[in-house]
Amino acid sequence: MEHIVLTIEGLDCANCALKIEKELGRQTEIQSAQVDFARGKVMLTLAEGMKFDEGKLDRWQSAVKKIEDVTLKQNKNVETNVKKKLSQEEGILIGATVLVFLSFFVENPLFDALLFIVYVPIAYPVIKKAVANLRNKEWFDETFLMSIATLGALALGDFAEALGVMVFYRVGEAMQERAVDAARKTIASCLKAVPQVAVVLRGGKTSEIDPKNVFVNDILVIQPGAMIPLDGIVHEGRSNIDTSSISGESTLTSIEPGMAVLSGSINQQSRFLLKVTKRANDSTLQKMVSFVEQASMKKAPMERFITRFAKVYTPTVVFLALALAIGYGLMTQDWLTGMHRALIFLVISCPCALLISIPLGFYAAIGKASSLGILVKGGVALQKLAQVDEVMVDKTGTLTKGQFVVSEILVNTVDSETLLEIAAHAEASSTHPLAKAVLDAYGKDIDLSRIEKMQELPGYGLQAEFDGQVYLVGNGRLAASRNIKIPTDVSDKTVIHVLSEYHYLGTLVMEDEIKEESNEAIERLHQDKVKVVMISGDKTDVVKKVSDTLKLDGYFGESRPEEKVAHLERAKSEGKKVAFVGDGMNDAAALAIADVSIAMGAMGSDVAIEASDVVLTHDSPLAISDAIRLSKRTMFVLKQNLAFVLTIKIAILILGSLGIASMWLAVFADVGVAILAILNAMRVVNGGNYALDGH
Repeated sequence: MEHIVLTIEGLDCANCALKIEKELGRQTEIQSAQVDFARGKVMLTLAEGMKFDEGKLDRWQSAVKKIEDVTLKQNKNVETNVKKKLSQEEGILIGATVLVFLSFFVENPLFDALLFIVYVPIAYPVIKKAVANLRNKEWFDETFLMSIATLGALALGDFAEALGVMVFYRVGEAMQERAVDAARKTIASCLKAVPQVAVVLRGGKTSEIDPKNVFVNDILVIQPGAMIPLDGIVHEGRSNIDTSSISGESTLTSIEPGMAVLSGSINQQSRFLLKVTKRANDSTLQKMVSFVEQASMKKAPMERFITRFAKVYTPTVVFLALALAIGYGLMTQDWLTGMHRALIFLVISCPCALLISIPLGFYAAIGKASSLGILVKGGVALQKLAQVDEVMVDKTGTLTKGQFVVSEILVNTVDSETLLEIAAHAEASSTHPLAKAVLDAYGKDIDLSRIEKMQELPGYGLQAEFDGQVYLVGNGRLAASRNIKIPTDVSDKTVIHVLSEYHYLGTLVMEDEIKEESNEAIERLHQDKVKVVMISGDKTDVVKKVSDTLKLDGYFGESRPEEKVAHLERAKSEGKKVAFVGDGMNDAAALAIADVSIAMGAMGSDVAIEASDVVLTHDSPLAISDAIRLSKRTMFVLKQNLAFVLTIKIAILILGSLGIASMWLAVFADVGVAILAILNAMRVVNGGNYALDGH
C-alpha cells in the first residue's frame, strides 16, 4: 500500500484537524488518514491497488474545502500568514473593543444599534463557517456553538455581551494561531535543516544541484562552513568536522582520505572532496529527519485519550446546557436567566485547548530530543520512557569506552606471536570490541585462505579451523564447557582464552576504561529516581568492579543473550518498567522484550533504528539520562496542562450554572486557556536541565 504525506496549509484549529481527518478517511481511494496538527501534515494510506496522482489530490482538496478553508499540498513546509491576517482585521477588532469598553458606561438604544451593526461584520465569517459545517452535519463545531451563544445573547438584548464575546473570540483565535505558529517555528528550530544544494565535481567542473540528483560514487566539493549533504568517504583533502548535529558531541573530528563522513556534519576547516556512498533518501541526515517526522504520527496513549475525550466532551456540555436551560426554566419560570446560563456552557464546550497543546507538547519534546542527539520513535515511546524506573545497561561501549587494548599475553604451550596469530585469524570476521583489540594487537594482514568453518558460540566465544586445526577463542565458560582447566587466575580481568580442541594455549588480557561521563549520567538517573543495573557477558568480578566504581544499583556478569532476557523478564514480573540500553545489533533479544528499547550509537544501523524505541546517535551515557529526564518533564507539563484546562473549564461550568460566571469569563475559559496551555507546552523546549544541551 502506498503512503503519502501532504502539507495542510492554513491549519490552525485542532478540532478542524479531526474533521479533516474524518473527511479524508471517507474517500474511497484512502484506507486511513492521520492528521498531525503539530506539524500541519496528514499521512494518507491509500487503498489496495491505488496510486497517487494529481487528480486524486484535486478531489481530496475539494472534499476538504467544503468543511475547512485549508489547502493540501505536496512536500511543502507549513507556511502561515498569521501576522498578515491579524493586521488586516486588527483595525476593526480594535475599534470594536473600544465600543465594548464604552458599553460599560453608555446605556442607549442607539448605542445598542451601533453595537449590533459592528457585530455583523465581525461575526459574519464565524456564522458563515458554522452554516457550512451544518450542511456537512457538523453539529458541535466551535463556530456553531459560538454563533448560537452570541445570537442568543442578542436575542436576550445583551448587545454588548454578544459583541464582546465575538470580538474576544476572534482576537483569541488570532492569538491562538500566532501561538501555534510560534510553537511550530520553535519546534522546527530544534530540527536540523536538510541541505538543499550539493556541489558536484563532474568533468573537472563544479555545479550546484539538488542532493536528490546526486548518485553513488559522485564527487562532492565540501567548502569550509558547509553542511555535508550526503554520506560518503573522504576522497581528497583533510579537515576537521563538527558532528554535533548527528552525534550531539561538540568535539571536532579530524578526517583524512578513506574516512567515512556522515551527512549533517559541518566542515569547520578546509575544503575537501567527498565520494558519495549513499543516495539522498538513504543518507544519515535524511534518516534522522524521517525518523522525527514519522514519530509525530505515532500517537501516545494520552493523545488518543484526548481525541476520544473531545468527541464526548462537547456533546456532553451541549446536552448539559440544554438541560440547564430547561431545568432552570421549569423550576423558576425564569426562562431568560436559564437560557443565559446555558449560553455560557456553549461558549466553553470546545476542547481545543487540549487538542492543540497535548500534540504540540509531544512533538516539541520529540524535536527537542533530536537536538540532543536522541531520536524518539513517537509519543508512545516518549510516554513509556517517562514511566521507566529501572534501566538495564550493557557494559561495553555503554558505560565503558569499549576501546579494548591487549595489555598482557599469558602463554602456555605456544609463544605469544603464535597465540596472537591464531586468535586474530579466528576473530577475523567478528564485530565484537574484543575482536578489534586482538586484530589491532596482531597488526598484520589476515590471510582468509587459512581460515575455515568459523562458528559463533553465543555467550561463549567462537570456534574456527585455522591451518586445518580446530581452535576455540572465548571466555572461561567456553573452557569449562570443554573441561579444559585454566591454570592462571585472571578472575578480575577481561580476557580471551585461546584453546585447541583439548588443550589450553594461552590468554590475552584486555583493558577497558570507564567513560568520563558515566558517573554524571548515573548520578542524574538516581536524581530522577531511576535505578541502574549493569548486565554484561564479561566476568562477574570485572562487572562488579565497574558497578562498585559507578555506584550502580545492581549488576549481572557472565550473562549470555538468553540470560539477559531472563533478567529483564524477572524485573518486569516484579512490576518494574524497564528500559534496556544496548548497541542495537548484539542485544536484539533483550531490546525486543524491554518496556523501552534504547540503541546507543546506532545511526549507521537500519536494523537498530527499526528495532528500537529510542536511538541515541552518539555514545555518551548522558544521553540516557537526558532522554528519561526529557520524557518525565514532558509528561509532567502535559499532565499539568490537562489538569489546568479541565479545572478551569469545570470551575466555569459550575460558576456559570450558579449564575456567578459571565460569558466574558467563559471566553477566557475557551481561547484564553488554549493560549496559556500552548505557551506552557512550549516549556518542554525552552526549559529543562539537560547535560547535552549546548554540546
